[in-house]
Amino acid sequence: MRFESYLPQHYLELISKQQTEIGIFLILMTFFLSNNLDVSHVARDIMMLWLQAQPNLTLFIRLLSGGGTTSNVLKGKLFGMAVSNGDSNLIRAILNSGVHPDTPIFDKRRTALGIACESRNFRLVELLLAAGADVNKLQEDGFQIYEGLSSLSLAISGKSPSYYSYEAKPEVGETLVLQLVKILVRSGADIKSSLVVQAVAEGYEELVYYLLDEGADLNGGITGESSPLSVALFNVTKLGSDRCLRIIKRLVQAGANIQPRSTRYLETPLDEAARAGHSEIFEFLYRSGARPTSDTLRHATSSQNQDMVRLAIEIGAVESCPARSWEDHCIIIAIQERDHRLFQLLFDSNAACRHESVFIQSIKEAAKY
Repeated sequence: MRFESYLPQHYLELISKQQTEIGIFLILMTFFLSNNLDVSHVARDIMMLWLQAQPNLTLFIRLLSGGGTTSNVLKGKLFGMAVSNGDSNLIRAILNSGVHPDTPIFDKRRTALGIACESRNFRLVELLLAAGADVNKLQEDGFQIYEGLSSLSLAISGKSPSYYSYEAKPEVGETLVLQLVKILVRSGADIKSSLVVQAVAEGYEELVYYLLDEGADLNGGITGESSPLSVALFNVTKLGSDRCLRIIKRLVQAGANIQPRSTRYLETPLDEAARAGHSEIFEFLYRSGARPTSDTLRHATSSQNQDMVRLAIEIGAVESCPARSWEDHCIIIAIQERDHRLFQLLFDSNAACRHESVFIQSIKEAAKY
């Protein structure tokens, strides 16, 4: 069957007036797209390259102006392809032809604004917002819609440049991310509590401060290992101790929960600071109201930092006795690490468990291994 039999008459009339090569290309493009057939990446890239020429783009937009089912299918398909390629000129032309910026693309699970934010395409974000894109419309993951895929969240977390076929790799610096977040917030984006956690995890210090200044709720629906303080401490190596301390101070000043327990490991930020061996952060959290738990001394011992252990003992950290397992006893940890000074420090204190029966049982358990 001939391709032409699938196309409306006004398409054929317009195509027939073009040069032979262009006419054939238009027939093939409209046939595949309007019949919802899969197009390979190579074919898609060829189409996008062909449409980058202004005369070809003008011609194809004339083709789309005819209206009807075929025209709408073509517009929707091309919209998704143009967004994935970051082609602002084609996107603008398609929007001007009547396509709404919130038209679902990619199996109807994504929005153009979400993808533009994810790829940090600032010019495209501005174009879509100016066209009326809903800044708070959520992305779908195929099973449910959830907060983590808002456009604002995607602007912070980003996506690997290789995920989309952009010729120019999108920038990932904090300055650009901050600019994107600001334009989204000015356009009415909701600032959820999890966004601060994302900014902390990414190491975007200035963005954390901006979100706090905009009134982000630090504790709404956030507990345990997902709390801003816990995320900061988890990423302390990435952030660096000085920057981590600055962020933690600002979070505490803004009202962050100082004593949330991890739902998985039952740890507090003070425990995490002890385990990481960061005595300055540990001391600040204590002065701010955090108090040691029955696990704080064990975490301090695991850091193999004598100053950290000494500080934990000074603020009243006491080991639970007996511990959950033989490996969890502070003195046993010091013996395993062959650290005689740490062993002596713990043994001479009243904080570590020194019950004889505990040691006998611990030795028996250790002998099994």
